[in-house]
Amino acid sequence: MFSNKMNKSDNHMHKERRSIERVQYYKPVQLSFGIQVSVTGKIRDISEKSAFIDMKSSLYVEKDDEFDFKIFLSRDDADLTVEGKAKISRVATEGIAIYFTYLSKDSQEKLLDLIDELRPTQRRPDYY
Repeated sequence: MFSNKMNKSDNHMHKERRSIERVQYYKPVQLSFGIQVSVTGKIRDISEKSAFIDMKSSLYVEKDDEFDFKIFLSRDDADLTVEGKAKISRVATEGIAIYFTYLSKDSQEKLLDLIDELRPTQRRPDYY
């Protein structure tokens, strides 16, 4: 589970949070605001704690709105998803930036595996 709560001893976490690498990932995501409103978007980039979602919707959303989400990792396998809760950290004309507030252990593992798979391989220096 992720948390955005910090105390004085966690001040170093703020810089660390910004340095977490995002990877490009263009897959559908479903956002559910309560039980009656559901919209879809497409993830542009993702990290282990946050994502940016391209979406065109007339739904009014604002910073700190909380919602459930489901990221579809496979077109063929409906069970291959990352699910959890998130909050909006920024609203832009082309979409929203979110940060994850809850992921099950299974979804955390799937997300980390996905990011590891998408992360560019480290290049060795030329002098090797």
